[in-house]
Amino acid sequence: MVEKLLEAIPEFKLIEEIDLREMCLECWLRGIDLGEWTFEETLKIPFTLLIETEVTLIEHTRGVTLMADAMAGVINRLAQDGLKVNHQYVIAGALLHDVGKLLEYSKGDKGYKKSRIGRYLRHPVSGVWLAMDVGLPVKIVHMIGSHSYEGDRTPRTPEAIIIHQADFTWFNALKKEFE
Repeated sequence: MVEKLLEAIPEFKLIEEIDLREMCLECWLRGIDLGEWTFEETLKIPFTLLIETEVTLIEHTRGVTLMADAMAGVINRLAQDGLKVNHQYVIAGALLHDVGKLLEYSKGDKGYKKSRIGRYLRHPVSGVWLAMDVGLPVKIVHMIGSHSYEGDRTPRTPEAIIIHQADFTWFNALKKEFE
């Protein structure tokens, strides 16, 4: 299934550190397994249940990853005052920011809904658990846990700020408030 996941989300290959890439892939694979999804079902999971959209979780993940990658590149190229972000961690955090949705959502008779787990734990919390379970560095775990409103009351690292902004840029643009 690793090859299928790499084909669906080629941005995993942006992670040059092989061990880090493998942990990120394992995190997704555990989410798919624990969420009891087939790979084909995984390709159709919506990225949100909050607004009507045809954007899938995988498309959203890819978009957030590409935006975060670009943002990290600009910061590392142009920022002053010694600001540098861990570019590899930013990519990993973007790829994993919504991995908990594999546990938060389930497919019902009338479409997608909150799963049994999702009724109690939102995806940042289940994503943190998945990431810690595969041994990812705490800075990446922090990005997952703080990317959504759950992180609004905690300090965010520069890397976590990038993930948060890329995620909400995508989400807010899809709200179509001006149509």
